[in-house]
Amino acid sequence: MRVSRAPEGRSATKRIAIGAIGMTAVIAAVAVFLFTSGSDPISARDAEGLGTVSTSPANDNLTVDPAATEAPEPTATAVLAPTPMPEATPVPDEPESGSPESGDKEDSNLQMAPEPTAVPYSASKPMLLPEAVFGEVLEEGMTNLRYPRGESVNTWYTFQVDTESLKITLFFAQYDDAMETILSTVRVDNYTKGAELSNAKVSMNYPDGSTRTLFFDREEGSIKLNQQYMLPVGPSMLSSDLRRALVYYGMGLEDESGDIQVELHLDLSGLSQSEGLEFTRVVPDTVNDVLKELQSLVEQIEDNRAQ
Repeated sequence: MRVSRAPEGRSATKRIAIGAIGMTAVIAAVAVFLFTSGSDPISARDAEGLGTVSTSPANDNLTVDPAATEAPEPTATAVLAPTPMPEATPVPDEPESGSPESGDKEDSNLQMAPEPTAVPYSASKPMLLPEAVFGEVLEEGMTNLRYPRGESVNTWYTFQVDTESLKITLFFAQYDDAMETILSTVRVDNYTKGAELSNAKVSMNYPDGSTRTLFFDREEGSIKLNQQYMLPVGPSMLSSDLRRALVYYGMGLEDESGDIQVELHLDLSGLSQSEGLEFTRVVPDTVNDVLKELQSLVEQIEDNRAQ
């Protein structure tokens, strides 16, 4: 069997070619190394956001591997201290036109007026006086009366004389503690100091505005009462003619003996301003007892006048 052998010249050429390829590969590797090592590195700030830079020789291009995102470190937050509530600062009052700051020399001594205080009215200054005109005024004033049960009442009194008949009338009114309301009044005609009372007219005022009036007559031995009852006034569901038909004025009543007599004034519709009652009874002993107790009040007025 014949074996062919390659010529010597061809083998040398092949070795030269292989050597050249090897040199070329080495030069290429060195160039790649120089290229990668000479490029600008990525900053830490960019790497933190982009990831890790790979410079492996197996890759000719830069590759960025996604880096694990790290949680940002907690930032210290300033704790605000509670803001204290502002304290109220008194504001000075503006100077008035009459104050010393205004330059007015006449008002340099002006001072702030004190707060008003509740001061009870003195016995000489009632809030109102009753309508009491019977003649020429002889004397009038204020005093305190003590009732049979011990109550003390502020009282205004007046002595007046009729210049024609020369008869004296004593009138006195009792007030509440504030001296704002007249509780009751007493009128005595034909008054003579030291003599028994022959008559008295007593009026009692009620908060609803109604008044009860009592007449005591020693000579007749009678008690007479006149009472007006206040009623609410408002629109009526009834006609005017029917309302008048329901009004009964002057209805007379009396007992069998005739000692008690009553006269009623009624409005059954209930829409009049008032209803009335007139009562009369003859009872001398009771009349004398009433006038005797009123006499004690009159004597207190006389005693206070003398002081």
